[in-house]
Amino acid sequence: MPQIQALQGNGRLVIDGALLDGAGSFQVLNPADGSVVGSAQIADDAAVDAAVEAAQRAFPAWAALPAERRARHLEAMADWLHAHEDELSRLLTLEQGKPRSESKGEVRAAAKAFRWYAAEAVRAYGEIMPRTPRTCAASSSSSPWAWWPAS
Repeated sequence: MPQIQALQGNGRLVIDGALLDGAGSFQVLNPADGSVVGSAQIADDAAVDAAVEAAQRAFPAWAALPAERRARHLEAMADWLHAHEDELSRLLTLEQGKPRSESKGEVRAAAKAFRWYAAEAVRAYGEIMPRTPRTCAASSSSSPWAWWPAS
């Protein structure tokens, strides 16, 4: 089974920097042949709430970082995606059954988005966005490389 050394968490949830078991797990199947390529934890409502609360607690520290430092963090993520492009695209292909070239394009697009946001982070035009109660919110999502189990 493919693995990415930097992501080894045995398919566990990552919440507030800790590896946690979910409310169960499910097998991830290769749609091309039905073979099991991994497993993923199921995040129940409590786990999602805990993840959102952790993100909300972390936000003030992130917001307090100078723009240049936030940009460096975003660039580092883009660099990581680029460095692991082959492994990540292989995992996407196994998990989704799409052509390898399309999977590589997705990884490259993700890296490009991180670089774009890194560049935007240091652009200060003197504009102030009006704050509304919903201007800043945490969200939860899953992505294939965020939960892939180690073997």
